[in-house]
This record gives sequence, C-alpha cells and structure tokens, in this order.
Amino acid sequence: MPRTALLFLVALLGALAGCSHYQLGSGEESDRSGRIFVAPVENESEAPQIRALLTDHVRRQFANHPSWRLASSRSDADFLLEVTVSDYTQVVAAVSSADTGRGASYQLTVTADLLLSTSSGSVAEQTSVDARSVLFADPGQPENIYQAMPGLSQKLSEAIVREVTFH
Repeated sequence: MPRTALLFLVALLGALAGCSHYQLGSGEESDRSGRIFVAPVENESEAPQIRALLTDHVRRQFANHPSWRLASSRSDADFLLEVTVSDYTQVVAAVSSADTGRGASYQLTVTADLLLSTSSGSVAEQTSVDARSVLFADPGQPENIYQAMPGLSQKLSEAIVREVTFH
C-alpha cells in the first residue's frame, strides 16, 4: 500500500473516531418534562404591555422545547405554571452629554415569580427569574420603552423555560 494512502486511511480513522461521541442537541438532560399548562401571566409591576407579550413568549418557548408539550387545559396537564411579573426597574445607565439630567441609555430589569405545580396540586418549584436589557433613549422617540418590551419579554421567557426545565 502506498505511503500516502496509508496516511490518508489513518487520518480518516482518527477523524471518524473523534465524531463517534457526538450527540445532537445541547447535551443537557432536562430534569422535568411532560405536558404543561401555562396560565395567563399576571402583572403586578409597572412594566408596560408585558402581560400578553410574556404569556405568548412563554407558551411559544415551551411549545418549541423538546421536553415539553403544551396542554390545552389544566386538567390535561402534568404541570401548571403560573407567572407573575413582580418587579420592573428602569435605571439610568448613561446620561446625555447635552443634558446630564436626561438619560441617554437605561438598564431595564424585569423580575417574574414562578409557581410550578404538579397535576395533584403540590408545589414542584417556587422561584424568581429576571431578565435585563439596555435601552438607548432618543429624545424624539418617547415610545422607545414600548419597542424594548418584546426583546425583554423574550429574554425573560427563555429564562423561565430554562429554570422550569433544568432546575
């Protein structure tokens, strides 16, 4: 056998051996799985427009997660998730160079309290998660805060599903 063919064969076998342990997916094993009913989100904070956005984002996250199936009612579910947005803060991160009393950017934080119950009614988990985002303010567009909410809600929904699945 020619030397180049032997080297090629050894290299090919080495590459194939390295791929033998590959697993599709994240590699993380979920602690929980099954059918989950997500109750409409409650909002006890000052976060604008978060209730419908977060309810939709959380349901979509669970619907697209391989460990979960959305239940259409509480009675069809293995788990019930109740989410309450409990806190919303908007802190000035940087001030405007033209007017130090006006913020140029803000750190937005939304906190949600989670209550995960089993179908028998026992509490499986009770915790809080939060999500942060930076908002760059434009004095001519006071509605910037409303434009930041979908992204912040998406981040919070990802944190919620991660907490419920892997905790």
